[in-house]
Amino acid sequence: MSADRRTKPQLLADIADLRSEVAQVSAKYAAEAEQAREVAHAFHSLFEEAPIAYHELNGEGRILRVNQAELEMLGYSAAEMVGHFVWEFIGESEASRASVLAKLAGTKPAGHMAERIYARKDGTFIPVMCEDRLVRSREGRVVGIRTAILDITDKKVAEQASEKLAGLVAQLEAQSTQNAILNEMREFLLACSATSEIGPVATRTMARLFPGSAGALMLLSPSRTDLETVSRWGGFPDGVDQNIFPPDACWGLRRGGNHAVDDADSGVICQHVRQVPAFGYVCLPLTAKGDVLGLLHIRRQSPPASTAGLPPLARVKELAATVSGILSLSIWNMRLRETLANQAIKDPLTGLFNRAFMEDSLQREIHRAGRKKAQLAVIMADIDGFKKFNDLHGHAAGDLVLREIANYLKWKVRAGDIVCRYGGEEFALILPESTVQGATARADALRDGAKGIRTSYAGQALGPVTLSMGVSMYPECGATPQDLLHAADAALYKAKQAGRDCVVIAEPQPASDTN
Repeated sequence: MSADRRTKPQLLADIADLRSEVAQVSAKYAAEAEQAREVAHAFHSLFEEAPIAYHELNGEGRILRVNQAELEMLGYSAAEMVGHFVWEFIGESEASRASVLAKLAGTKPAGHMAERIYARKDGTFIPVMCEDRLVRSREGRVVGIRTAILDITDKKVAEQASEKLAGLVAQLEAQSTQNAILNEMREFLLACSATSEIGPVATRTMARLFPGSAGALMLLSPSRTDLETVSRWGGFPDGVDQNIFPPDACWGLRRGGNHAVDDADSGVICQHVRQVPAFGYVCLPLTAKGDVLGLLHIRRQSPPASTAGLPPLARVKELAATVSGILSLSIWNMRLRETLANQAIKDPLTGLFNRAFMEDSLQREIHRAGRKKAQLAVIMADIDGFKKFNDLHGHAAGDLVLREIANYLKWKVRAGDIVCRYGGEEFALILPESTVQGATARADALRDGAKGIRTSYAGQALGPVTLSMGVSMYPECGATPQDLLHAADAALYKAKQAGRDCVVIAEPQPASDTN
């Protein structure tokens, strides 16, 4: 037996040691396997019971597994998702496919949060926030992706609600600004004392209410044959044909309602619109109590943004309709006040100023002449033999003669002179800053010209007509309206006594009587 051969007891001892080592290693591996099973079970439990959606992809982008939270969120079963490409369940499938493949190829990093839109089984879509984590082999090669998914529908709803609220607040602020402008316009219109003052108010208001627009406010002429622009803004053309035109050149006035053209290519264009605006226009007739007063014309210079889902011109038309209503009522009230004011100071038969207005005007002119150290003339004129004329031809013919004489006097005096019907067939004329020579010459010229007036009534010629006149002077004949009228009337009486159809100058009063 060689020296290296072991004895049987030794061999048995070595075998026992080897068995002990094998047992220890087996126990270690068993413990590690058990630990691995516990880890896998814990991961599986965590994966399945996680409160957020979770899935894992293989190296091709197919779903290896998906947890219950994601299945419930999307409405699919595991069999309907596992084995399918993940981009089949994402709204932007092509972009998602490119992104997933880039991450699996290692050309695009992962780990950042990204918003996506996932498709539910029922056809609806859900906004989510995703975080992708790469799965690598021992060699570091990317072999899959794990994705956690959070439903952010409530966040999106809150954001949308916030945006909607912000939009509503902006609309309310804009409405508040518009209301303030409209109220200011109402106040200015109420303060206007004549129709001519409406134009500047409209210009200022329209430029603020309709930025990016051009337009004009047009009023019907007294003859009712033309519309004439009294206000324009935003570079509205100044051509005569677009600022003075007959009412039937506008479809709005023809049809008796608002006329809007949204599309210049397909709309019916008004004749007064020579340069068709590319972004539409609206014509709003101004009417009150069934009476046409004018027209409000507004045209867009640029395409406005849609507001609250309304078409581009709808907001303009809505606001313009409100403005036209305010303007219509204001213009009607203004003209009514002017009519009443004229009726209060005008003689209804002749259209001349009445006696009350004449007396007030004479008082004012006396004060003005006193400040200027100037003279002032008063002429009293009377139609000769008017009573016999009425008896011969009738009162209707007499009224016609009164109107003809009134028109004659009105057109023959200076712009600053005042012609009034004093009463009956008598007329009074106030001539500021006139000398006695000038007043006498004027009176004599009027008297001589009146004889040339020829009228007819019911086919019968009327006339000739002659006038007797008396002239008084300030301050020579007095310093009050009563003094001057009395002196002129006394001179007129002398003209009648002298044979009519003549002019008599009143005698100056003593200096003591004029102080």
